[in-house]
Amino acid sequence: MRPKINFEYNFSKTIVERVFDEATFILKNNATLKTTALKFKVSITTVWRDMRKRLLIINPDYYKKMDELINSHKRR
Repeated sequence: MRPKINFEYNFSKTIVERVFDEATFILKNNATLKTTALKFKVSITTVWRDMRKRLLIINPDYYKKMDELINSHKRR
């Protein structure tokens, strides 16, 4: 079952899909932002912005999981 996605904000469908795909990839593979950026052919800054700003608006449940994972990567 796919998590609920909030489409009410002014993001294009492709941005919402990319953010959701990046989040799914990171959570499934315990991937870093750099690895994710290379996989999706975007900059690390874009992935960071997607995970820290856009994901909170699009899917708060995934954001909580992502926040924990990113913070654990920082502690390494």
